[in-house]
Amino acid sequence: DRNLQNGVEYWYAVCAYDREDIYGELRIPPMENARSTEPDKPGDNTVRVVPQSPVAGRKDPTLAITHTAGFSTVELHAEILDPLVIVDNSYVLSVDDSNPAAKTFSLLDSARNATVITACPYLRGEEYVPVVDGFRLTVLDEEKIAFDVSRTYWATTGGDTARTNWSILAVPTTTPRASDYEVRFTTRGDTLTGRIVPFELWNVTINQQIDGIVQSPASDTNQYKVLLKEVIDGKTKFTWTVTLAAPPPREVITRIDTVINGVPTTIYDTTYVHIGIRPVTGDIARIFTLKPLTSADRYVIRTKAASSAGATAKDLDNIRVIPNPYAVTSVYENSLTPWVRELQFHGLPERCTIRIFTASGELVQILHHQPGDAGYRGPSVHAWNLWTYNDQEVAFGVYLYHVEAPGVGEKLGKFAIIK
Repeated sequence: DRNLQNGVEYWYAVCAYDREDIYGELRIPPMENARSTEPDKPGDNTVRVVPQSPVAGRKDPTLAITHTAGFSTVELHAEILDPLVIVDNSYVLSVDDSNPAAKTFSLLDSARNATVITACPYLRGEEYVPVVDGFRLTVLDEEKIAFDVSRTYWATTGGDTARTNWSILAVPTTTPRASDYEVRFTTRGDTLTGRIVPFELWNVTINQQIDGIVQSPASDTNQYKVLLKEVIDGKTKFTWTVTLAAPPPREVITRIDTVINGVPTTIYDTTYVHIGIRPVTGDIARIFTLKPLTSADRYVIRTKAASSAGATAKDLDNIRVIPNPYAVTSVYENSLTPWVRELQFHGLPERCTIRIFTASGELVQILHHQPGDAGYRGPSVHAWNLWTYNDQEVAFGVYLYHVEAPGVGEKLGKFAIIK
């Protein structure tokens, strides 16, 4: 909702309704189930809500996701929908790809050792994933194994960016492997299918040197085209075609002004200049791929509940009395009980004691800010009905208040009542 005011009580009803029937013989108007006026009644469709600022010193809940097993490049996302429900816990997401056409994921609550999401099929960013303990996951799986051009680059063994300007391209075969690769230019080089090349091929995901077939002719000094050859589950498979290529020659047009047979003539000479910078020893082509989720992947989601345990006396500076001054009435008073007055303290810590005094120091009232107290309006708001501890209505004037929060500190302030 919008345009709400902190401390004011709002009621909301969840109602079912249908559409108007305009096609039948008898026009039936739309219908809606009744809204109740008893928000505290169990099973009722009406709830009471009091919006308010966070308690003094409150730290928001946190959520962190770690990829602990597997090689997928999928990044999970999670949205905290209800900060008050987040608890200190960890959850493990696992994937079932036994049926690639109907891949699912499940979520295990580590603290309770219970599965809270079972075989969820929503892996395309849908918002239908069930909410768990105040948060909801969004899973956007990779569509297929593919070349990740955005992360692929040239580097050196020292970690710097290589000077070469050759391009890098990786094209999957019919049996691509979900791995990352490196083409390492070394002094030793390698022999691929009888041809000596100045580089080695490595599958860096499994940290293993692999074989390949050079498909570019030996006479072509401006590119290397290699078909990667790997042994997977005891079988030889061709996984990727990697091409390292120099940029195309740059066209250079030179204007020549001359005289031919006594006639001034302009000649344009077109030449092509090779601008490629070849890879040298120590250069590495780092090739990354997009990897869908598999049963080998595990993600751990760690949540930490909101807390005000670190509140300090300085946090109590945000405590306010509203309205101040109190003039005849306030927006917090309920129209159903117009004879009950209400003034509120905002920005309180979760538990504290509020003492109200007259300007001369006489005790007027003691309020215990804790759940179950008559004036409790939520973790950071407490209401006072403008009555003294001996059940007398207070007079107009200036009053002092003292907030005492054990382990946090104290706060002094004042407010006025105008009748």
